[in-house]
Amino acid sequence: MADEHDESHSPAGRVSPRMIGAGVLALLAVLFIVGNSQKVEVSFIGFSTHLALWLVLTATFLAGLAVGTLVLGRSRYKPSKKK
Repeated sequence: MADEHDESHSPAGRVSPRMIGAGVLALLAVLFIVGNSQKVEVSFIGFSTHLALWLVLTATFLAGLAVGTLVLGRSRYKPSKKK
């Protein structure tokens, strides 16, 4: 009799190449951010200040992640129009 909780056949137990790639890119982003700790001047819509570069890079990374999730997340749930 087969075990109902055998994780070797569970889709949740598998790691896709896309997830591995995303993990590698996230790790590289974190290493890049940690390696850049000097202060820089940031100007945005007439507002200017000095911030640590790691903070600017982290904010940019998170903004890109949010935009990517919104854009790709919507297309993932749209029904395809294939005939």
